[in-house]
Amino acid sequence: MPGEEDLLDFGDEGGAVTYRLEQAPTADFDAPSIRYEGPDPASVLTGLREGEYHFRVQAIDADGAAGPWSEPLVLHVKFMSRGHLAMLLATGALVAVMTIAAIISGFVRNR
Repeated sequence: MPGEEDLLDFGDEGGAVTYRLEQAPTADFDAPSIRYEGPDPASVLTGLREGEYHFRVQAIDADGAAGPWSEPLVLHVKFMSRGHLAMLLATGALVAVMTIAAIISGFVRNR
């Protein structure tokens, strides 16, 4: 669902000053892209379409020496159906209307 986020937490590698997060469409990382590179040991992922994504992270120390790649993480993104979304929105709207009606009714009776 647009706006949803997933957090990848790499943990804190002693001595690491930079983390490099790669994303690839396949498990063999044939065509990876760098999704994040920086000092934070976690990254928020947004804007992913439905599908399967593969991630791995590498710690880099102050001398620029890169450690080994982590074990790959597979992330499956699947959105809820439109019918389910419509039902949740309708339920929320009904609750809001009933709450407003209860407030108005209580106000009128206690005037």
